[in-house]
Amino acid sequence: MRASADIAAVPSSGDTKTREQARFTGLPGSFRLETQVMDNFTVRGGVGLEAMKDNISLGLNYDFRAGKRTTAHGVMASFTYTF
Repeated sequence: MRASADIAAVPSSGDTKTREQARFTGLPGSFRLETQVMDNFTVRGGVGLEAMKDNISLGLNYDFRAGKRTTAHGVMASFTYTF
């Protein structure tokens, strides 16, 4: 059996917002959209467990990402047969 854990603090650099402007033929004016595409600071982490016997291994991992405006979770299972 093998366990794993990971945590990271990830600051963003560069542009974190986007601004778009669209014009339609035959219509006066324009449409403008401005939104934030990523958080300025994100925390990422995960935990996992892997079991091995002979040439077979099974693993299960959970990971997360959290910022001020976004949150994401993930689960991954793995099976490896080595020959």
